[in-house]
Amino acid sequence: MATTCEAWPVEWPCDVEGKPPEQLDAAAEFAGFMLWGLSGRRIGACQYEESYWPASTGACGVGKDSAGNWRNAMVGANCCRILLAHTPVLSVEAVTLDGGEPLDAAAYDVVRQAWLRSRDGCWPTSWSCDDPPVAVSYTAGFPFPPGTPLAVGEVACELLKGWSGEPCKLPARAISVSRQGVTVQLADPAEFVENGLLGLPVADAWIRAVNPNKLQMASRVYSPDLAQRR
Repeated sequence: MATTCEAWPVEWPCDVEGKPPEQLDAAAEFAGFMLWGLSGRRIGACQYEESYWPASTGACGVGKDSAGNWRNAMVGANCCRILLAHTPVLSVEAVTLDGGEPLDAAAYDVVRQAWLRSRDGCWPTSWSCDDPPVAVSYTAGFPFPPGTPLAVGEVACELLKGWSGEPCKLPARAISVSRQGVTVQLADPAEFVENGLLGLPVADAWIRAVNPNKLQMASRVYSPDLAQRR
């Protein structure tokens, strides 16, 4: 599986003239990473490239054929849809079968932002020890909500101040920095995790809006009937 996630947008509310570009990039990247964690690790869209065995997705069923051999799909089984591993699905860029050319977009659609449904018959099935026959490139996740660039910029500006030895609004938390990266020390880790806030007005308003229940990570469902992918 290959994954590529979009960069977090940033709008600088502070004067960054004369700051090295690599320092600005590091501040914006770390600020986005902090907000991503405090959002419950849910915000942002990523592109995934995955391959599937449709007969193992729970939609096809498993059973014995007339000769008594176990197979991944039975005659008449519903193998016309695949439950993609990451949701909500925002778009599907390409679907290929057995390494061939990408299918026409009219040959499939997405149901409930989760299921990839074939419109031209069922997906091909195979033994689970064979190469998966269906390859999917798609984008899933939650788009950045309003105010994200300002929240990222506010956090990034405070990081820049701290790195330069200037007074900042995060003195009790982000206090140590190295040239090659950032080392964060928390004065009270238990309080930080419990409150899930940074002490910055825009960033904290953004966090409260996107993660009112203070989730530490996105909820997931695990079942042997869900999609098996490579």
